[in-house]
Amino acid sequence: MAALPTLVRILVIRPWTTPIAPLRDALHRAGLDAQLVRVDIEPALNAALMRSNFDVIVLDGATPGITCEIVETCLRARGRWIPVVELITLET
Repeated sequence: MAALPTLVRILVIRPWTTPIAPLRDALHRAGLDAQLVRVDIEPALNAALMRSNFDVIVLDGATPGITCEIVETCLRARGRWIPVVELITLET
């Protein structure tokens, strides 16, 4: 089994008005050292995908204007495959 990377790079798609601390805390409790990049609109999503590589994308379903289908379309347009996890609820 391959070792987990020491730093997990996560693209977080979440409204700016929604706190990110609960997600960061949950990742820390899980023992993950995570570098988070946050976007909340499609142009920022496209820019982030062009600038950086990510290990996973976390999509908050409450983000207006960005659906899983939009994220997958943006990834296909760049010939990239990154797992997308949809965040439904986060226990605090």
